[in-house]
Amino acid sequence: MTEAPAAAAEGPVEAHLDRWVERCAAAVDALFARPDDAAAFAAVRAEASALAERAPDLAAALPALAHLPEPSGHALRVAIVAVALGRRLELAPGFLGALALGALLHDLGCALVPTPADEPARRALERQHPTVGADLLRAHGRLDEVVRAALLGHHERLDGSGYPYALEGVGVSLAARIVGLADLHDTLTRDRPGRPAAAPQGALALLRGPLAAQVDADLVAELTALLASDAAA
Repeated sequence: MTEAPAAAAEGPVEAHLDRWVERCAAAVDALFARPDDAAAFAAVRAEASALAERAPDLAAALPALAHLPEPSGHALRVAIVAVALGRRLELAPGFLGALALGALLHDLGCALVPTPADEPARRALERQHPTVGADLLRAHGRLDEVVRAALLGHHERLDGSGYPYALEGVGVSLAARIVGLADLHDTLTRDRPGRPAAAPQGALALLRGPLAAQVDADLVAELTALLASDAAA
């Protein structure tokens, strides 16, 4: 039997990281621009499958995303960390694939949520983006439950302080906990109006301290170990 070419045998991130980043970011941007486009959705699904099959080395992957604009930069960072956490938990391949897709699309609803000038109205509309995103994906058929859970639940918090449904405890699914933690950690490490970015370790300290009631402590421990192993690489 003819042996497959070396490039095909290697994963997209390990062998062609920059190329994969550009392709995946372009696919995410295209879908955010046209959420009803079946071809754009298929492209993002394909990249999610590629990510799930070959988890990237964070030490190589995250710096390669630094030049990306939002929303694709945030989407890829969250997806890479979520899949890396899923691999640490030894989740099934099918779950990892759905987790990757849900993470890439977790903020899709933001594409159609307007941004009014006044802050209270803006915050109220932002809280609708999880349900808006899930509704947008109905154009592509029935959603896998893991994908749906990631979209709807990534802003839910274990203490019931999240949205859109104020779920708490066991009501927050594993997919929502993983994507939500990856999303929150990434957000903490980025500049926001009135709040400068925290260093990755500083963000972990917030997750173990003031924000501890909102997040899964076991997942925070896994993220801490993941980032520690990345730093040591």
